[in-house]
Amino acid sequence: MQITFNPKALVKFAAILCLASIAVMIFVHLRQPNENYIKTNAVITDSYDEWVNDGDSNTLRTTYYIDYSAEGKSYRHVEAPFSDPDFEVGKQIEIFYNPDDPMDIRYDSKGMMIYLIIVAAVSFVITVSGVVLMRAKSPHY
Repeated sequence: MQITFNPKALVKFAAILCLASIAVMIFVHLRQPNENYIKTNAVITDSYDEWVNDGDSNTLRTTYYIDYSAEGKSYRHVEAPFSDPDFEVGKQIEIFYNPDDPMDIRYDSKGMMIYLIIVAAVSFVITVSGVVLMRAKSPHY
C-alpha cells in the first residue's frame, strides 16, 4: 500500500482546523465572566464519565459537579458547564457567578484560549503557505 501526499487535502484540513479553532475561541470568549460576575471558590465534588457517539466515533465526556456559595446561599452538586484537563474530584477552583442569577456560573478559561490561539495561528500559516505554494506551482489551482 502506497501513501501519497495530497497538498490540497492538507490545506483544506488546515483551513477547517483554523475556522473551527476560531469558532471555539468565540464560544469560549462569550462564556468568559464579565465585570458583573463575582468571584467565589468552588470544590469539585463528583465527576461522571460517559461515552458519547457522535455518529463517526465514540468520545469519552466527563461531567463535573461542584459545590459553592453565592449570595449567602450554598449550592450543592451543581453540574459545571465547563471543564479543564486539570480538574479532579476534591480540587478547589475559582468560579464566577452572576449576582442576578447565582446558578449562572462561569470559569475563567484563559489557559484554553492560549492553546486555541496557537492552533488557529499554526493552521492559518499552513493554509496560507499551502495556497501560495500551490498557486506558484500551478496557475490552474
